[in-house]
Amino acid sequence: VDRRTVHSRSGAILSVYPSSHVAHSYHNRPGRRVIPLIQVRVIKDVFSNEQKQQIIGRLTDAMVSIEGEAMRGVTWCVIEEVESGDWGIGGKALTAADVHALARGKAA
Repeated sequence: VDRRTVHSRSGAILSVYPSSHVAHSYHNRPGRRVIPLIQVRVIKDVFSNEQKQQIIGRLTDAMVSIEGEAMRGVTWCVIEEVESGDWGIGGKALTAADVHALARGKAA
C-alpha cells in the first residue's frame, strides 16, 4: 500500500493513505465515493482534547488544499492513542512524561 508516513518530535506518527486505498479497503463497491483517510498515532495523555481537535482540523485543511474543497466532507481523520510506555523508539519505551520533557527541551 502506498502511504506517506511522518514521524514528529512528540512521538506522533501520521499516516496518510491515498483515496484509492481507502476506497478499496472500506468501500470496494461500484458507485461508492472515494475518500481520503488520515491516521495519527500519539502517546496517550500527551495532547489535550483541544490539541487533538486542532490536529484534526489542520490535517483536514492540508488534505483539502491538495485534493480540493469538495473532499472536506468525506475526509476521515482518526487519532489513535497508544498507552504510555507502549511506544518504543531506539529500543527504549517512551512515556507521556518523556514526551513532555522533550517538548520542554530536556532529554527524555
